[in-house]
This record gives sequence, structure tokens and C-alpha cells, in this order.
Amino acid sequence: MRSPPPAGAQAGDGHESLLDDEVDRIVGLYRHAGRKLRDADPQDWAAGLSMPQLRVLFFLGRSGPMSVGEVASGVKVSQPSATETLDRLVRAGLVERMSDVSDRRVVRNALTARGREMIDRPWETRRAVLSGVLRKATPADRMAIARGLALLCQALDETVDEAVDESSGHLPAGERCR
Repeated sequence: MRSPPPAGAQAGDGHESLLDDEVDRIVGLYRHAGRKLRDADPQDWAAGLSMPQLRVLFFLGRSGPMSVGEVASGVKVSQPSATETLDRLVRAGLVERMSDVSDRRVVRNALTARGREMIDRPWETRRAVLSGVLRKATPADRMAIARGLALLCQALDETVDEAVDESSGHLPAGERCR
């Protein structure tokens, strides 16, 4: 969603072009920061896992135990695809199945300790990299970085909330900035 021109600005006076340039710059910075953080990930931390399997692991890590249908909906795949992916993760010892405590007919899929460790490894490494970088920054720069990210998260939460409210009425658990 594009912001309206500032008060007094006329259509076609360069506001859209300026906004496009700012968006391009922010996206470029975001992608650069993400690449630098991913570059520090432990080597081969996800060896042998497909992208759909990783998406399911991270979804379960954010959301907690889920039924196959909830996993399928959460990662936006068909139920048979979610079932196949979960079967492979169970065989790999990264996910376990358990009966729902309130309804024994429902089977929940949850990360095992090994599955939790698998998804935590890159985040722990990224946190260490950020800690080292932020340790070198001035307190004012750290505050500016935190403020900028908080503003971005707030704007994304508001925009995504509006879009989701219009379509399905809910956001997947753990999808809002904290």
C-alpha cells in the first residue's frame, strides 16, 4: 500500500518516484542484512532437508503442536503434501506425533528435542553475530536500529492485519512482530 502524497503535493510531482526509491533502498538493506546473517549460519545445519520440510519445522517451532490440517493451512500446502512432509520428519526423528489432550481423535505433530535444536541453531548463530555487531555500535546507534525495526514491524503488523482481516480474519500464530 503506497502512502498518500504529503500535504500540498501534486500528483506526478515526484512523490511516487521518491517513495519507490525509498522502498528500493529499504528492501536492498533488508536483503543485504538477511544475507549477511544467513552467511554465518552453521555449515550444513539443514543438510538432507528440503525447503518444505524446513518450512514445516519452523512453523511447528513458532506455533507449537498442530494437526496435519493446521500444518497444511499454516504453510499453505495441500493436506496430502503436509502429511508426506510430516511423515518424513517423523522418520528423521525431528517431529513426533501425539494424541491431543482434549480430543484423543486428533493427532498433534510437535518438534522433538532434536527438531527444536535443528531450528534453533541458525538463530543462535545469528543472535551471536548481531550481538557482536551491536556491541561495537554506539548506544545511540543501537537505539536508532531498534527504533527503525520497531517502526517497520509496527507498520507491517498494521498492514498485514488489515489484509488478513479482509481475507481470512486471522493471522497464523507467531506471525506478528514482538
